[in-house]
Order: sequence, then structure tokens, then C-alpha cells
Amino acid sequence: MFKKQLLGCLYSLQYYLWLGFLLCFGTLSNNSKLSTYFYVGVLLPALLIFAFSKAWRDRFMVPALLLPVLLLPLLLAVSNFWTADKAFYEPLFFLKQVLFLAFFFFSVLVATGYKSFTPTRFLKVVLLSGLINALYNLWLYYGDGWRGALEGYTLVSNPNPLASFHAITLLVAVYLATESKLLWQRLLYVACVLPSLLIVVLSDAKLPLLCLWLGSIFFLPKRYFTKLNLQLLVFGSAALLMLVCFIPKEYLAEIYGGHGFLSSFLARADIWREALTVISNNWVLGLGIGRELPMTNWPYSHNLFIESFRIAGFTAFFSAFFLVFKVVTWLYTQIQYSTVGRLLLVWFLVGFWASMYYGSQPLVRPDDRWFIFWLPIALIAAGQSKGRLDARGRSG
Repeated sequence: MFKKQLLGCLYSLQYYLWLGFLLCFGTLSNNSKLSTYFYVGVLLPALLIFAFSKAWRDRFMVPALLLPVLLLPLLLAVSNFWTADKAFYEPLFFLKQVLFLAFFFFSVLVATGYKSFTPTRFLKVVLLSGLINALYNLWLYYGDGWRGALEGYTLVSNPNPLASFHAITLLVAVYLATESKLLWQRLLYVACVLPSLLIVVLSDAKLPLLCLWLGSIFFLPKRYFTKLNLQLLVFGSAALLMLVCFIPKEYLAEIYGGHGFLSSFLARADIWREALTVISNNWVLGLGIGRELPMTNWPYSHNLFIESFRIAGFTAFFSAFFLVFKVVTWLYTQIQYSTVGRLLLVWFLVGFWASMYYGSQPLVRPDDRWFIFWLPIALIAAGQSKGRLDARGRSG
């Protein structure tokens, strides 16, 4: 009885600390503070629940869920053993990051299974985090007050993750407005769109601005969400980006001239070409994690698939493909029985396109990439786990 009460208290503590972690993405002043909160507020409760709750261990240790999401991080981490650049990392450094990601997924699984969890409550916390961050950044941008910075989320340091973060919170506000039945709530959520929209526009980040059209997904009839259409949307957009690598730069420049967005797009194509050239003689094992591109200004490939290929060879490339394929398959299932599935599709697409356009390798400490890329995958995997559990209960 005592153990049951203790676990109940631990579940409650873990749930509210996890919501606090979501709030931290938009409010803490730097990534080191975010990491510290993760170690104390997320990792520690997750470890305790994992140690004392066999039910949650069994629900988590399912190869069909773990293998797709952790295979790519594990291959990237193992490549550290044959990289030549080990000056800044111990051999086990990246393996620890894999464990951190695993327990992050576990914490999402436990939190979304908590009795008080509702998608609306969780999304309101995400929206609050974005609103606080947007108002603060707008004050910095327009005001004469303190000129401090939220690292990774400022208009002056790195506009891409900032704009991607706010593209997601903006789309969350749109989703909540479409789901609300009371007029005043709809108007409130619509008002919350404006600060994030201003951040996306003022940051001058091209890809997040293009992502805003994804809000139209909330209004599409259900019949459009076939498995084939989802695969075409995700993999077709990825293929379109990667085809640029093989189109002559002079040809593109002649057609599009000096347009800002296309100029930055051409710069990505140059980086992708160089990465593919560097990997040409090391395509089996890759160059190893930590090896930078020879170009001084661009140390990594700015593309999830190419960077995975460059670091750990063709196995990592196919594991990245496998991860995305499984996420799309899970999304198809979840969209059929919940409108939240549409929001998770939109969130995943923003993170996926960001990883294809400006992303580095995804095996990192807690930072904006966890919110933009890993969190939607964790939520989708948790939803799939719940679906498997419900199906098992119905069949029993």
C-alpha cells in the first residue's frame, strides 16, 4: 500500500514537472539551464518511476516503439568510436545522450498516461510558453529596456529556431481556436496568434514562414488523410529539397536571380554537395560524429538525411528514413480517431522540414531541437503506445 501511494505521489510530481519543462523552452535564459531542469525535473523522476513501476517498464520496453525512435541516435553515438575528432568528447558522451533521449521518451509516455492529462491542458502550456517568449522578444525588439537574450530564441542570435518555435506555438493557437466551442475562447486563441506571427515575420526566417500554411490541415476533410497522401507529403517534400543538390547552381541562379530565400536555398545546396563529396569514400561507416565539414562557416550538413549519412554511413541514412516512415504510419492511425493527430502531423512537419533545411545531427542535449523535432515524435510514439494498450484491452 505504501509503495502504491508513493508511486501515486511520484506520478503527480513527474506530471507537473514535465509540464514545467515544456514551459521552460520559452522562458529559461539559456540551454544550460534547460539541461539542468531536465536532469532534476524530468530525468530523475523518470528514473525512479522506471525503477519502481513494472507496469510502466513493460509499456515502455516495446521493441516496435523503441527501435524506430532510438536506432538513429544509437548509430550516431556509436560512430564516435571511429571519429578522428575526439578532443572535446569522451567516448561515452554521445551514448549518454541516447540514454537521456530514451528517458525523455519515457517521461512523455508517463506524463501523457497520467490521470489528469488532457491534450488541451498540455497545449495550453505550450501556448503559454510561446506567448511569454514572444512578448519578451517583442519587448527586446521594440523597447528601450534591458537588452538581454534568450539563447537560441532571440531575434538577434539565431532566427531559425526562434521562428520555428513560434510557427509551432502559432499553429497550436489556431488548432485550439478550431476546437473551442465558446466564442470568447476562440477570440482569445486567435489573439494569441498575433505575437507569434510577428516573431516569425520579423525574424526573416524563410522556412518557418512557409510552414504557416500547414494550418490549413486542420480544416481538411478526413478522407484526405490516407496513408499514401501522408507519405507523399512527408517524403515528397524531403525529396524536393534534396533534388536541389543535383540541379546546377548556375541554372537556378539564372532562373531565380538574387531573391533572398532562393539565395539561402542555393547556399544549402552547396553545403549538401560538399557533404556528399566528403562522404563519397566513407559511405559504409561514415566519418564519425564530431567531424566537421571543411567549410569554416558551415560545420555540418544542414540536412537530417545527409548529416546522418555523413556521420554514420548508409545504416544511419536508412535508420533516419525508417524513423520518419514509422512516424508517418503512426500518425495515420492517430488521425483516424483524434483531431490531435492533425496537430501532431503539423508539429512533426515543421520539425522535419527544419531538420531538412537547417538542422544538425539530432543527438544533442536539451535545446530547441528537442521541442521542434523530438517532442512531437515522443508524443506520437506515446499515442501509439496508448493505442496498442487500448487495442489489447479490447481484444482481452
